[in-house]
Amino acid sequence: MRHLTRQFAIGALRRGNGIEQFLGHTDVDGEPAIRWVAISPMSGRYRVSLHTVRDPDDERVRDLANLISLDPVDEDYAGEGRELGVTGDEAEAMSLAERLTNAAPDRWVNFAVAGEEYADQVRNRRRVEHAWVGSAGGPLILVPESVRERWGGVPPTYPDEEGDYGRACAVEGYLGVIDVGGAPALVLAREARTTYLPRLGVLLLAIAVDEDADLEALVADVLPQAVWTESVTWPVAGPVVLFDSVHSGAEAVGEGRELPVTDDAATAMSLAERLTPATVSPGAGGR
Repeated sequence: MRHLTRQFAIGALRRGNGIEQFLGHTDVDGEPAIRWVAISPMSGRYRVSLHTVRDPDDERVRDLANLISLDPVDEDYAGEGRELGVTGDEAEAMSLAERLTNAAPDRWVNFAVAGEEYADQVRNRRRVEHAWVGSAGGPLILVPESVRERWGGVPPTYPDEEGDYGRACAVEGYLGVIDVGGAPALVLAREARTTYLPRLGVLLLAIAVDEDADLEALVADVLPQAVWTESVTWPVAGPVVLFDSVHSGAEAVGEGRELPVTDDAATAMSLAERLTPATVSPGAGGR
């Protein structure tokens, strides 16, 4: 985002062009909102206005003035915002805006560009660091936390005895449900690093993916075109944890070996109800 120098901002106002600054995210009575301040030339004077609108959480939105206002002052004249002051001097208008809204002196942009900064912030807050669980060559497994320590992994006598790890390896296809301590566990038979996208309720197996990409946005875009294949029924009664089936449930804790997939039973059940594997091709080398 290219911000205006003080000289360029004053020059824009003198030429009759407005400037503005995105102020960030807030909330109004518990509703997510965004704010920006604008300085608008009008008949040789400069109007300073504060705008507070509903946050659509959508990076495709650029025209902030058309969003739903959450400021009662703005209800009769939508888009005009709350007037903070009017002055005949450009520098004074900028100083007034900065003093009343905590706007930064070095972050002014041309009129209608604040929407680009909003879009950047939406993308950045979605681009979170995802924890990945890898495999030593065998399948991954999702085990209810309540019975995690009942999973034995590969036994010391392997390969003479394959133990629980052998049961996971015996699953055919992409998915399979096996018993662990009287509870159903889900085996992901595909050997691929895996992460969980909580906003979408999706497990993502990475064959080739740019980890710096906005994975949730990428998957959200391709999900409607996903080709779904086999499915299984996996009843879930509580939080589950994902780890490499070669490890025992006790060994899986710590050192980045495990990934808690859900924090509550309702979320886990929602995941289970939708759990069918799909192959998606986002066109960027990822799947």
